[in-house]
Amino acid sequence: FRTEFKITKVIVEMESLGKFDWNSPVLRQLFGELAQGSFYKFFGDTITKIALRIAQSAGTKTLLEIGAGRANLTKIMLDQMAAMNISLPLVTTDSQPVILDNIAQLQAEYPRADIPALLWNITDPPPEELIQTVQHPVLLYERYTLNYANVSAIKNIARVADILVLGDWFNCTGELFAYDEVFKKIG
Repeated sequence: FRTEFKITKVIVEMESLGKFDWNSPVLRQLFGELAQGSFYKFFGDTITKIALRIAQSAGTKTLLEIGAGRANLTKIMLDQMAAMNISLPLVTTDSQPVILDNIAQLQAEYPRADIPALLWNITDPPPEELIQTVQHPVLLYERYTLNYANVSAIKNIARVADILVLGDWFNCTGELFAYDEVFKKIG
């Protein structure tokens, strides 16, 4: 968890200066390090395997990944789908346009994969294009947390997803644990 501690330190330092900047080069570099770590890979494998097994049992027609960013988890999901011989549309979304380029690169690596990429900030209602793209039942998965989630974001997600597979750091607890405190600062 060395990288997570570094990230927390940077967030606390930013907060003490009164300016949290999600796009800080230091923070982005640390998240890049985190995404290459063995724990991230292990957790990504675990979440994607769970999501795929539930998808098979539930007759899911579309997988949905939110906050796909650099598409590291998307690649893990594509690898798992290939290993399990599963072919489903995997719709990826993020609030930042970088997702479009990252998914285009993955599409070149996985030419038979159906991986449309759309812009969506989950704090806003889902765009009509997303609603038209997915086929129900939709399984939405998220590796770590919805640290920016609030009740309205959950309602927005519910408008498009039928099944949620969420990772360990989901922070809508009503209790203020250490990660909740950090995520409160982030957004």
